[in-house]
Amino acid sequence: RAFDPSQHRCTPGGAPQEQASFERSRPLCVHAKPEFIERAIAWVDDIAPAGLTDILTPVKQAFWGLFSDTETQDSSTSSRLKSIFIITDGAVENEREICQFAGRISSLTRIFAFGIGVDCNSYFLRKLASIGRGYSDVCFLQDTLVQQMVSLFDHARSPVLKDIF
Repeated sequence: RAFDPSQHRCTPGGAPQEQASFERSRPLCVHAKPEFIERAIAWVDDIAPAGLTDILTPVKQAFWGLFSDTETQDSSTSSRLKSIFIITDGAVENEREICQFAGRISSLTRIFAFGIGVDCNSYFLRKLASIGRGYSDVCFLQDTLVQQMVSLFDHARSPVLKDIF
C-alpha cells in the first residue's frame, strides 16, 4: 500500500508525527541555512557508534520531512518528484523492512544509495535504489570518491517523467 503524506499530521514544531517515537526526536528535515548546518555538525559530532547502521529511521524521517514542509504543499512544487539520498559505510540489519518501506513510498520519492568501503552490502544498495527508482554506486577507493559522488548527483538530475497516461 502506498503512503499518502496528507494522512499524517505534523506536530506543532513542524516535525512529522512518525518521528515522535524516535529517540532524540526533533524536526530533522530543515532548509540548509548556516545555523542549521552548524547545529547538524554538532549533532553528528555527538553520535556514538552503536553497532549496525540504522538506515530505516533516517529514510523515514527524510520522507516525512519532505512532505511536512509547508513549501512543498504549494501547487508549483507538489507535483515535483522528491529524492532521498542514502550514503552509508556500514552493514545493515533490517534490509527487507527497508526495501518494503522504499516500495511503499516509491510512487512519491526516488531513492539514491551510495556505499563507501567494503562493509557495505552493494547488492542491498542496488536493490534499494531499484525499488526506489533511483541509482546506486559503491566506492572502494578513496581516489574515485569524488568522481563517483558527482556521477550519483548527475543521475539524480536526469529528467524523470511522472504521471504519464
